[in-house]
Amino acid sequence: MFDEAELNKAAVNMDKALESPRAVHTEDERDGAIHAEVMLFLEQANRGPGKERGRTGDRGIVPDISENVLPVYFRKSIQGLKERMLQGEENPFSLVFVVDVHASRVGSEVKGYTVTEIHDSFPREE
Repeated sequence: MFDEAELNKAAVNMDKALESPRAVHTEDERDGAIHAEVMLFLEQANRGPGKERGRTGDRGIVPDISENVLPVYFRKSIQGLKERMLQGEENPFSLVFVVDVHASRVGSEVKGYTVTEIHDSFPREE
């Protein structure tokens, strides 16, 4: 028996493996699979539903992966991830989110994040 989080992680890993034309992966590519329980700082968000690909107005920083502000996507198979982050009483830009993310890479450069799970949130320290 698998729980929903394990199934979602497996789906992300399968999608990544199917996208790669090579059977051998570099260390950087393997590192880009899933980063569990990392901090996400939202820098920009639109009011629309979370997207899984394409253009998005959602941007954030995951300092453990990259210091750059990059596009943030949300797995469609997990309903309401973005809404859970944005629909609270607190300003989401004043919070730190503890999430699992898939780091999308082109070569060794990180191009964006896909949030696969939200574990916690807490206020940012100024």
